[in-house]
Amino acid sequence: MKGQMELFPEEKDDRERIEPEAAEVSREFEWFCGFLLQEKIKLSKNTGYIGKKDCFALNGLLRAKENYEKPTRFQTFYPVIHFWYCVAMNFQILEIDEKGTGVQKGENWEVFHQASDVERFLLFALIFLESDDLSEDGYPFISEYGAFAEWFRTASPTPGKEYVLSLPARGYKETDRPAVLMIMEELGMLRVLPETDLDQRRGTASWRVEIRPLFGLGRDLHRSIREKELFSEEEMADFCFGQFMEERLPDRKTDGDRKTGAIRKLFCEPEETDYSG
Repeated sequence: MKGQMELFPEEKDDRERIEPEAAEVSREFEWFCGFLLQEKIKLSKNTGYIGKKDCFALNGLLRAKENYEKPTRFQTFYPVIHFWYCVAMNFQILEIDEKGTGVQKGENWEVFHQASDVERFLLFALIFLESDDLSEDGYPFISEYGAFAEWFRTASPTPGKEYVLSLPARGYKETDRPAVLMIMEELGMLRVLPETDLDQRRGTASWRVEIRPLFGLGRDLHRSIREKELFSEEEMADFCFGQFMEERLPDRKTDGDRKTGAIRKLFCEPEETDYSG
């Protein structure tokens, strides 16, 4: 069909794995939210961020873990935790409670849970690839992403195959994996393999990664947004949860990847109350 998004052959064969992979990513976010709600974590009164001890405990439950041995680091030193926090708080899926030291379900909790797993993944990918929120508070995302973006936009890697990427190292140890790769692993787009070639003088490392089924879906979303020159969150959301889903995942009828339209509501401005009458 003219104007429809072109898929690479290996992506067509791998599409049946998209829904279960997206479901796993969705469960990771559910575990994150559940931990914050059930464990009654303490937030910093100064920053509103999760405390060091809670970050350390939460880190051990995630798919993409930091290799820290003690609870001595702030939230922004945990890329995946900081990412999930931005998703939950910025879209009011969770919110800070009245005391200012804990969290509770936000006004969009129910709206978010009406969405399918693929819609949720696309929300996460949209925030990861297009949002400016992750650059706040000295978060080392933007510099790393700049080195990665060109390959991400143009690559057509095969799911299940391994590739080598040269990116800035966050520290001078082989355990300090780049934030951009940590988040992509958590989102089921790739898996970071243990073999690393670290260049201490240049502060770079060559990372071996295995491409996962959701890589192509995230890459196509990012590529399409740039080609269409969409800049506002509203424009990107309209496209992502409308035309993009219809063309990239046509004729899908399972609960996990259906188009519900629920996520689009998270980008709508609240209606103002008319007091003129």
